Amino acid sequence: NIDLFLYSRGGDADAPWSIVSTIREVFPDKKFNVLIPFRAHSAATMISLGADEIVMTEKAELGPVDITISNSLLNPTHPIQKTPIPISVEDVMGFIGLLEKLDCTRAEEKIKAFEILSHHINPLAIGMVNRLLEQTKLVAGRMLSNRKEKLTSEQNDEIVRKLGSEIYSHRHSILRTEARQIGISYVKNAEDFKIDDLLWELY
Repeated sequence: NIDLFLYSRGGDADAPWSIVSTIREVFPDKKFNVLIPFRAHSAATMISLGADEIVMTEKAELGPVDITISNSLLNPTHPIQKTPIPISVEDVMGFIGLLEKLDCTRAEEKIKAFEILSHHINPLAIGMVNRLLEQTKLVAGRMLSNRKEKLTSEQNDEIVRKLGSEIYSHRHSILRTEARQIGISYVKNAEDFKIDDLLWELY
């Protein structure tokens, strides 16, 4: 097996595909597992999706795979601190979702709402959020489809949808039980392999 010991609070959205595809390319006949003692958030969750098995301790956490743009030239500037204001997928999608709840469904209402939003956020930044969301869903889907024991395309789509846009806080912690409820059925308990203490010691 190729076992990747993984602890990360997140990182570059382009890194997971490079890491997982390299492992699959160099070791095509090996089973690829991820060992998580504690936190494997955001980009680290993406890496985990591409594993054949995810081995987690009782305190191990996955997280949503949505994107936050933190330091782009397109970010709006805080009026007092003069620092870039992060733009998160959840916030943009939450604004769009609120419009739907308020029954703003006519074309002129949508255009007016976009005009209001674009007064506060550069329209190119809004486009970047949408592009990164679609890229995240595409890469997550590819990760899942490259596993040796494949899930159905419907199962893959459900996992991507829930992790990418249906968890409304980027800081939400996904423990083993919830991960399985989301559809990540290949999550395994570290204590079943008698390595939970070893993982904590290494961490």
